[in-house]
Amino acid sequence: MQLFIDSKQLTKNLLQLTTEQHHYLFRVMRIQVSDTVSFVIDKQKRIHAKIVDIKDLGVTITILDQENYHMKTSLSITLVQACPKQDKLSDVINHVTQCGVTHIMPIITERTIVHYNEAQAKKKHIRWQKVAESAANQTGLLECPQIEPVCTFKQFLSNFDSNAYDLCLVAWEQSTVSLKRILNDKEGVKTCLIVIGPEGGLSENEVHLLQAAGIQSISLGDTIYRTELAAAIFAAQVGFFFTD
Repeated sequence: MQLFIDSKQLTKNLLQLTTEQHHYLFRVMRIQVSDTVSFVIDKQKRIHAKIVDIKDLGVTITILDQENYHMKTSLSITLVQACPKQDKLSDVINHVTQCGVTHIMPIITERTIVHYNEAQAKKKHIRWQKVAESAANQTGLLECPQIEPVCTFKQFLSNFDSNAYDLCLVAWEQSTVSLKRILNDKEGVKTCLIVIGPEGGLSENEVHLLQAAGIQSISLGDTIYRTELAAAIFAAQVGFFFTD
């Protein structure tokens, strides 16, 4: 069991939780006195601690040991995900976080069914970041993926620079180039951007625009995956090839 905290929350052996953290630990995860919990502090250090006492939001702990971290993961994966309908993006974020994605950019494309006004977009962004943190805690990751605010396809392209990545790929069912072939031909990839369309896929015009921007189209195989599953499959295969 792991939880991200800020160093300001810990004073000696007294940990001051937020209401949400308290609820997650003691209501959702059912942590009790004498249980052991890992806390990641400022994404730099992980401590393993025993719960000694619980008083409101204040928790007394005994630190058993700690680990310091100075290096990030050897591979950084950015997912550009067209927003699926309903709340499926939460499922996408949960799954790809566990697959090692470090950065997630939700976008609105031509065939995107769901649309958000400004207030809805802000509310969703907060929720998605919490989903990512929960998934990172569950998986025992030291870092939580950064979720960007929703933007349009046009906004994404206007800010995109292919030189910022070692490899840029978009999954497209009409592509004749397999992902395996591309990955086998690449070495030393440290930064990778992958793009997944919504239900119904990206339009041909959108794919051509992505290609013109330096993003290569690939096929994930003969199977047509649901959009909420495709991102995890894509990220997992990239991570398998390039993670040390």
